[in-house]
Amino acid sequence: MALAAKVKHFLDSHHVSYRVLQHQRTATLEEAVRVLGIDPRQVVQAVLLKDRLNVELAVFPLGHQIDLMHLFRQTGRLFGILSNKDSDKFFKDCEPSSRPPFGKAYDISLILDKKLADMEQIYFEAGSHTALIQITKDDFQFLTAGEPYLSFVVPCELQSISLAVGVLQSTSFEKHTNEIENKYTFDLLTNNSIQEWHNSQIGINVPSLPPIARQILEIANNPSDEAVLALSNLISKDAIIHAHVLAAARHYLEEGKNETVSSLQEVITEILGFKMVSHIALGITAGRVFRIPEEGVLGLQGFWRHALYSAMLAKKIAEKVPISVELDPHLSYLMGFFHNFGYLLLGHLFPPEFRLLNRWLLRYPKIPIEALEKRLLGMGQAMSIVGNGHAQLGAWLMQYWGMPESIVAVTRSHHAVNHEGVYAGYIVLLQLTNQLLRASGLGDGQSGKLNEKWLQQLGLSACQVEECVKVVQKGTNSLDRMAIVLAN
Repeated sequence: MALAAKVKHFLDSHHVSYRVLQHQRTATLEEAVRVLGIDPRQVVQAVLLKDRLNVELAVFPLGHQIDLMHLFRQTGRLFGILSNKDSDKFFKDCEPSSRPPFGKAYDISLILDKKLADMEQIYFEAGSHTALIQITKDDFQFLTAGEPYLSFVVPCELQSISLAVGVLQSTSFEKHTNEIENKYTFDLLTNNSIQEWHNSQIGINVPSLPPIARQILEIANNPSDEAVLALSNLISKDAIIHAHVLAAARHYLEEGKNETVSSLQEVITEILGFKMVSHIALGITAGRVFRIPEEGVLGLQGFWRHALYSAMLAKKIAEKVPISVELDPHLSYLMGFFHNFGYLLLGHLFPPEFRLLNRWLLRYPKIPIEALEKRLLGMGQAMSIVGNGHAQLGAWLMQYWGMPESIVAVTRSHHAVNHEGVYAGYIVLLQLTNQLLRASGLGDGQSGKLNEKWLQQLGLSACQVEECVKVVQKGTNSLDRMAIVLAN
């Protein structure tokens, strides 16, 4: 038995690639590492801990030992280390003293040390003393996502008492409980909660809505002849907004109309309309405050392509729905543009988690992005904030910026299933839009056959929405050019 049955099932069921490195029988993990000639800095070990409430599997790099006091300061729990004999009872398909690092395979909660994030390859015990398993760092993080990362180990040579050898007996455990609790309870009570940390970090680091965007928002909320002139003057002073508005006008004219663009004011009053131009300008100015990694599915260019295509396609579909459905095409454009801005905030606040999510999207394309986001819960600095998902982050951002309640609500719920409420039609519209774009290789929408229920709710046929896609595709060149401009 080189590989324990539960470990094999766990790895295979998650479709993770792994190497089984067999070796001669050894007595310890350290000896196996020497025999195989593996870098010990890439090897993890697992130790079972127990307190009055539960058993936890602590996973950390080889060559380190657990500092139980560090663990108490961070969790408020007083752990003892289980003996090998007691630990073996939890790993019945493994050889004695061989413990794989995946608690989920054995229904045991995990505690991971933050030093694991520095490892590029991961080697671990296979459940026997004749093999080690090798997986990538990304796959290890995927398999352990959702588990807490803490700092609780020190190098062996720095630990004055070897906690890895011997057992913290129950009498000793009880004897020191009150003393330690009294010493550290004050520190634990005065630490900020995760929610307080969330609020303070968000307040400090989230970019404010740019002044020009606020001006556009004020103009858009008070349409008049004077507002048209004010909007025209404002846009003409910004080369990027000006270029995008003209590109949108050309896209509109590419649908077969014979008009030509003669002036910006004409675009506002006769071609695109006041609402449409103001919404385009608002979206462009708001999005420019973020800088996120360029690479990956969610990188800047990919993000802006999806935002622009979503906005245009949502508007086209909204123009086709029956009057009884009551969808405003201009508002649909704005919702299509803004609904994924949570990704920008995620990349801005938490670059490591953002890059990891990008890699997961490429590696696990069949897993919905909401599920991947939940796997980020408890990882790195983001903790439960990222676990709420890009939709919640985006809604918070829209609210922070003072956007209309309709934008906030739809951004928050655009992945919600069977949503009911005032904006349910817009949510279905975005879900349909994202599914259509996913079929073209863009975005995070539902894959597979077109959702008939969504079509029924919008009063449309598959032919009608496919025609909308074709119309948007006619302007592919101008939309792609604008995505490149926005990404640079």
